[in-house]
Amino acid sequence: MKQLIFCLLIFSFLNLQAQEIPKENLPDSVTVNFNFSPFRKTPDTTGEVISRLKIGTKARLLDIEKDHVKVRINNEIGYISQAFIDKPSPLKEYFDQYKIFIAEQEKQRKIREQEIKDSIYQENLKVQDAKLKAYREARKKELIKKYGPTSGEKVFNKLIWIGMTEEMLLDSWGSPNDINRTVTSSLVRKQYVYSGGRYVYVENGKVVAWQD
Repeated sequence: MKQLIFCLLIFSFLNLQAQEIPKENLPDSVTVNFNFSPFRKTPDTTGEVISRLKIGTKARLLDIEKDHVKVRINNEIGYISQAFIDKPSPLKEYFDQYKIFIAEQEKQRKIREQEIKDSIYQENLKVQDAKLKAYREARKKELIKKYGPTSGEKVFNKLIWIGMTEEMLLDSWGSPNDINRTVTSSLVRKQYVYSGGRYVYVENGKVVAWQD
């Protein structure tokens, strides 16, 4: 099951990553518009900082990766966040499209994650149903073997009847919430108290009456 989840997530990730935004008519250089802007080794906000750039710094534009520009400054190649550069029309259009692209990616990711969760949920339901079916079949065989075909079938279907044994009652309805006992010289009388206002009366090990 874990392998299935992993494969589905990887498949979804690759499908999203396969999409690209066209890079057309981009300028040859960019200008830093914020003092002490980080010039990083990788295109993310946690990447190692190579240096801090002054406002107005010009950098040769090499490429765009995610929301960073890849630039060359004094023969050093690194990345600057799009938040710290001027964006003339082609760059602004690109990053506007990038925001839309990321929003759509997130939307599709959530949809696919939900589809995967639904698929896993349905698979788990099938497994649980199969286990329950196997348990019920085994339980039915056990009761038929214990009480015979007719009585075993009734107990399996949670039925009670006059004359059934106390053991059958417990196998059919389970343990009661309470048992009230009355003992006389000639009999032992029990009142089985079940939830929902149901009472079963047993005398000398046999069901003699009930009310519900």
